[in-house]
Amino acid sequence: MTTDTITIKDIDAKLLEIRDLIDGILADVRENPGDFNEAINFADLRCVDVGLCRSLDGHEHWLAHIEEADPACPKLAQHVAEAIFALTGITVEIDTSW
Repeated sequence: MTTDTITIKDIDAKLLEIRDLIDGILADVRENPGDFNEAINFADLRCVDVGLCRSLDGHEHWLAHIEEADPACPKLAQHVAEAIFALTGITVEIDTSW
C-alpha cells in the first residue's frame, strides 16, 4: 500500500485497523504473560498510536507505538510485528515505551 494509490480516508481506516489488531494481539499477550520475560506492565499494555511515515525519497513504512513496555522489549516487539505481518502482510515497526 502506497500513498500514491490510496486516499487519506483509506489510510485512516488502515491505521485504525492496525491499532485494533495490535490491541487484540496484546490482549493475547496479557493472557499468556509467561511467554515474555521482559519489563512489561501487562495491566495497561496497549497500542497508543499508529502512523504511516513517508520519507523525502518516497520510502514509506508503518510505525506503531505501544505503551507500558520497556523500550528494550525486543521479544514483545518482534512478536507483535510478526503477528501483524501474518494477519495483514504489512510490515509494521514496533516502538515500545513506558
